[in-house]
Amino acid sequence: MRVEALDSDGVALAIEYGRSRPGLSLPDTFALALAKSNGWTLLTGDAELRQVAEREHVACHGVLWLLDRMLEEETVSRRALHAGLQAMSSHPRCRLPRDEVQKRLKAWTDSSGSAVR
Repeated sequence: MRVEALDSDGVALAIEYGRSRPGLSLPDTFALALAKSNGWTLLTGDAELRQVAEREHVACHGVLWLLDRMLEEETVSRRALHAGLQAMSSHPRCRLPRDEVQKRLKAWTDSSGSAVR
């Protein structure tokens, strides 16, 4: 991750997103404008932002996709992914789909119930 800046065209695009979709936050509009302007993938769990990204033909994924990629690329151990997903999913404001969370937690656990390395 790194800090990025929008040029004046990008700022104008972000402002337009905000005007057309008042439910989007300012950071959401800037993130979408950056992704659109640079051909990047947008990472979000926000349903409205996903809808706008789809309309704008911006690739968009959520945190579960990211965790799956981390496992696939072997950048993080299954044990760490399991612990992280367990912590995220136990937070009261977590909105991740429970069935998908459970599927991953089960896959990242061995037969004894311990997280797999």
